[in-house]
Amino acid sequence: MTLTAQDRPQVREWIFVFGCVWFLAGFIGPMIVVPSANQGPMVGIFITGPLGVVTGAVLGGLSVLSKAEPRLARRLLYGLAGAGVIAIVYFVTPSPRKEADIVAGTLEACRSPATLRAETVARMQSFSERQFASWGKPNPWTRDAWEERFDELLATEGGVILTLHTTRIAAEYRGKSRWDDGRMTLSPWSVVERRDTFYVPGPSSDCRVHPVGAPVGYRLRGLVNIWEPRSLPELMNLYRAEPAAFDSGMPGAGPMP
Repeated sequence: MTLTAQDRPQVREWIFVFGCVWFLAGFIGPMIVVPSANQGPMVGIFITGPLGVVTGAVLGGLSVLSKAEPRLARRLLYGLAGAGVIAIVYFVTPSPRKEADIVAGTLEACRSPATLRAETVARMQSFSERQFASWGKPNPWTRDAWEERFDELLATEGGVILTLHTTRIAAEYRGKSRWDDGRMTLSPWSVVERRDTFYVPGPSSDCRVHPVGAPVGYRLRGLVNIWEPRSLPELMNLYRAEPAAFDSGMPGAGPMP
């Protein structure tokens, strides 16, 4: 069938197609890709919908001014609108969330958290003074208060502090989209040469279960440099670690270096 100039899509059709299709992609797409997201529809209402209208108007105007062949213009209309949908779905798909750093190497030292008591108390006292001074408030924390907090947490949490000669590092990620929600992946191992110090929880501070010189791997988690510290590793500004064990079926996983 031969198409005439009257069959060429007009500007209003470009606006309608782009506006509706991109609005629906931004409105429904996030709810399909990330069912737990509660702000998904906002993407279509405030971003992709208006952007589709503007884009449709610009491309429609160019199509009319260039007097594009009707069949080509219609293919461009639906092809570009569809390409936009693919791009929208790509950009609303969340990246995997980093769960932990994985470190592997040789254990160099093991000690009780009590060895960091004086250093931790001095650092926290200095930090609290600066913090409350910036707020224009008197510092309620004294050195004795920090010592008491440290001793309480040590008695409750126990654990040890390990120093690792790290030779390999990787990162562990958790998927967030519908098709990989909760799926754990491991990045490729990278070769490094460094030393890491971290806290390993446990009922006691017995270093006999952590023989120096042993090849080990640990998963490092937790927040550091936060206020107000409520756990022993937070107080000491150290990551909380746990022995790393990998599922052979985990994507990216391989033998522990």
